[in-house]
Amino acid sequence: MSASAADFLTKLYEVHSRGGLIDVEPNAPDVRRGSTELIDVLRPVIATR
Repeated sequence: MSASAADFLTKLYEVHSRGGLIDVEPNAPDVRRGSTELIDVLRPVIATR
């Protein structure tokens, strides 16, 4: 992942997280409450490359 793409994702994540815009999909089978670190979100994507 390029540095600019990582920077974009980080800023997007922060904006959505602060504004309470990250939400759960309706009827999601696995709902976890609490904070999620960005690295935990990106780890599956990075691990497959």
